[in-house]
Amino acid sequence: TMDDVADAPVAADGTRTATYTYAISEVIPEGAEEIGGVYVLDGVAYDASVHSATVTLVDDGAGHLSATVSYDGESADAATFANSYSASDAYAQISAEKQLTGAALQAGQFQFTLQGTSDNAAGTTATVSNAADGSVAFPVLSYSAAGTYTYSIAEVIPEGATDNGDGTYTLGAYTYTSETHVATVTVADDGVGHLHASVSYDDGSSDAPVFANSYFQAQHALSVAKYYYGDAVNPTFEFTLTALDDDYSERAGESASYGTSSEVIDAGQAFTVTVSNGSFDEWGEATVSFPQISSRVRITTRSRKCRAQAASRATPPSTTWTFR
Repeated sequence: TMDDVADAPVAADGTRTATYTYAISEVIPEGAEEIGGVYVLDGVAYDASVHSATVTLVDDGAGHLSATVSYDGESADAATFANSYSASDAYAQISAEKQLTGAALQAGQFQFTLQGTSDNAAGTTATVSNAADGSVAFPVLSYSAAGTYTYSIAEVIPEGATDNGDGTYTLGAYTYTSETHVATVTVADDGVGHLHASVSYDDGSSDAPVFANSYFQAQHALSVAKYYYGDAVNPTFEFTLTALDDDYSERAGESASYGTSSEVIDAGQAFTVTVSNGSFDEWGEATVSFPQISSRVRITTRSRKCRAQAASRATPPSTTWTFR
């Protein structure tokens, strides 16, 4: 009003000018924490800057009063206060479980991979081993944005393992599974500065997926009775045991050769065992003992079929063959 310029001096041109200055600041809520000069509460960063507003009143001497406003010494439409919102990161750990039947589980015995499958998890990969108690823990993952993140979990099939055609692989005495499980991490923003992450598996279960492996090793020995009625004293004869396939044909591939003192492991490969008879007793009978065979294949018809020289058929373990 004119009263606001009443005390202003009159200029040579008859005008009078008065200025009024104000400070403008944002109210920082109680409980806000100062972090690097910024006040934060519930994820909201408040602007602690102070702006000046200058109001200039001009009386033109002809009964007209005009007012202009400038901010921080410059012409502007308004003072600007910038606020921002961010939620603290969330963390989640994806896990699995290893179960082994037939043998004691050892720490680091099996490996597992984690692979991001959703677009927002692309590039996430990790490979870890099991602990002695069977637990499998992948590295902790951090999340800075709400959303749904998906991953696949799989067991590492060792190089050289045989595909059994049923989703399992065999190497030595161990059977591995090729199944894949899905892990889903759901990250939600509570709206007050915190992200929260929860993990579910496959159909929404909170239980870690189980990878079941097995160890199989059966042991059996074969023996032969050899009779001799000639004049030689304790003559020596050789006997050969040959591993066969289900159709009683010799197994394909390069055949390994074993002797009396060999450790024979039958993992489905081709092999022969050559031994000699022991001493003949007064009745002309001698025992022919083959070394113990450890079978590491669960197909018992295959792992137990074998052939001895001069034998007319394959015979199950623990059976004595007689040659005259």
